[in-house]
Amino acid sequence: MIAKITQPYNILTSNTLLIIYYNITLKFFRCILVAIAALLASSHTDAQTQLKINERTAVMDSITGTWLCSVPEECFGDSYEAWSIELDNATGITVDGMDASNGYTFKHIDGTRTWAIKGTAPDGKPVQHNLQFTFLPIVVINGTVDKDAYNTGTVSVLLPDEDIVSPCKVKFRGSATNSHVYFKRNYHLKFVNEQGEKEDYKFFEDLRNDNNWLLDGGTLDRLRVRNRVLTDLWADIVSKPYYAEQEPKALTVSRGKMVELFRNGEYFGVYNMCEAMDRKQLKLKKMNEETGEVFGQLWKSGQRSTTTKMMTCPTPNNFMDTWDGFEVNYPELSDVNPTDYSTLYNAVKFVAESSDEEFAAHAREYLDVDPLIDIFIYMQFLLAYDNLGKNYYWATYDRTQGPMITPVMWDFDTSLGQSWKNTEYHPTYLHPEQDVYTFYTSNVDLYIKRFVKWNVDGFVDKAKERYWQLRKGVLATDSINDRFTACIDMLKKSGGAQREERRWVRCSDLGGRSVDLTGELNFVTDWVTKRMKWLDNYFGEHPVGDTNYDDEVDISDANFTISAILNKSGANDIYAGRSDINSDRVVDINDYNNLANKILRK
Repeated sequence: MIAKITQPYNILTSNTLLIIYYNITLKFFRCILVAIAALLASSHTDAQTQLKINERTAVMDSITGTWLCSVPEECFGDSYEAWSIELDNATGITVDGMDASNGYTFKHIDGTRTWAIKGTAPDGKPVQHNLQFTFLPIVVINGTVDKDAYNTGTVSVLLPDEDIVSPCKVKFRGSATNSHVYFKRNYHLKFVNEQGEKEDYKFFEDLRNDNNWLLDGGTLDRLRVRNRVLTDLWADIVSKPYYAEQEPKALTVSRGKMVELFRNGEYFGVYNMCEAMDRKQLKLKKMNEETGEVFGQLWKSGQRSTTTKMMTCPTPNNFMDTWDGFEVNYPELSDVNPTDYSTLYNAVKFVAESSDEEFAAHAREYLDVDPLIDIFIYMQFLLAYDNLGKNYYWATYDRTQGPMITPVMWDFDTSLGQSWKNTEYHPTYLHPEQDVYTFYTSNVDLYIKRFVKWNVDGFVDKAKERYWQLRKGVLATDSINDRFTACIDMLKKSGGAQREERRWVRCSDLGGRSVDLTGELNFVTDWVTKRMKWLDNYFGEHPVGDTNYDDEVDISDANFTISAILNKSGANDIYAGRSDINSDRVVDINDYNNLANKILRK
């Protein structure tokens, strides 16, 4: 009953005043519900109530009054031996009516079952709490969280075999979702010690030891795991950066694990706790802190602009930490002021202003092409129109060694048929049988356009070869769909899926929809299946003159060529080179005549 009562403040309305009203009343409803939940959960409680199983901390959701404890996954479907159950100073502990004073065996563990734990407080009053188990790590944030500045609070990471509690600087993060109108916010964590100095933690096996961590809630993702699954898939695809021989441990992806999050006593659902994309992850050469000499540099394209698309190249201001959509990431402006945009500037200027001949001859000096080929393929797979012109990092390993920059792809939460607009969740314009590079022509990054248009350095040919290589492995349709299914199955087994769906019913973040992991999984796997069939044709072998890739050479190809010649707005010049029938890197009437003769000879 409590979960149903909480939902009115999450309902989406199209009226701004109503949205504001619901946001204002949110705290009021929560206060009432916290009080009700506390009364229902226990006839005797206080602010210091603690429940521990085998000295492992459990966490209570103030909305439902249910406690959650993380235990090893191997206990699920089996038993968990509790040699110690502590409920403050209560005595006479029972579990589901059975004496547990000397321990208790929790049998048939699963993520949705609830156990009733009772006892008697020192004042003689009865105590009762409900308990559930998960095998996902539990992250607990206690403290004030703001959008624009870090506040120091306490963050606990409760692993199945260890409790880690630390002071931590916390703030909300993200771009579109970093707003008070969203309820499931994303977080940036920077762990510190009691003196306020950075404190590194290795929370998960195979992930890094660091103080800098992100919590991604999949705010706009009805599946909640698009970013995690697609980033892991990308890690198995993307080529090593150009400096890999110097830094073989360099990573151009962010690894992570799914967790369950509480903030100030309230359950917020499943999250992707992941590494930050920074100098350490990319293994860029550190600056000399004694002399101030800069070597490795990192920039983020946070906002789409003609500069981040490398179409124009205005002069940057080295005293600013932003440049027309680019953001300085390393070294930070506070450490090096003025900064130096010259390496990024020179690459953007080259792409924006070089002739076709110059671009073909020197593109590999400025741009790390092998990862770009993978990006070209992956962008088509994702139909990630929100990643056109933004959601990239650009890095140089050592600016003193040359002008090369390498791309780092980032943020896949709105993809595979999902819009970033919560008012149109599965819009028809994101159907799986279309080209991302003709979907939103004006936002296509110029470096991709220039490589593809004339097949510079065999870019298109190499992309086709690479696609079919990947298609036999990680891009096999069943392999992709199995990743999503396995992740959702894991959440269901842990109980996190059911808690997530119960927490976010008729959620305004999702345009008034409820989280439906099974339904969205069915949508994604169907979309992926159709998408891969379309991509097989896109990256397939097409006859000379088949400029529109429909496997026919006919009048429609001639029309495509005419549009390319006239450069009409309806023709995307990224593919104008398909009409270069005589391979002279110019699309003109000679190409049309060659194509017309080919059609007439059919």
